[in-house]
Amino acid sequence: MKKIGKQYKTENELIDEYGDSIIPITYIPQVIFYIVHGVQPEYVLPNRNNKNHATFWFMKDKTFDLKKMWDATKDDKRKKRN
Repeated sequence: MKKIGKQYKTENELIDEYGDSIIPITYIPQVIFYIVHGVQPEYVLPNRNNKNHATFWFMKDKTFDLKKMWDATKDDKRKKRN
């Protein structure tokens, strides 16, 4: 059986290990956008503020270009509303 990567129980453990190279995303439409565009979260942990919600952790270098695309889609939606 293949061993899955290191397990983290808290956000602090994850941040201690990865520092600024990993980012949390809690907004589900943004998470879906990243997944649809081929980037999977590295970890999923309970949200620090609400244990009934999840925080999806992505590597910053894998999401750099997608963040620009995400921001552009938000800007397009704002323009359409106005």
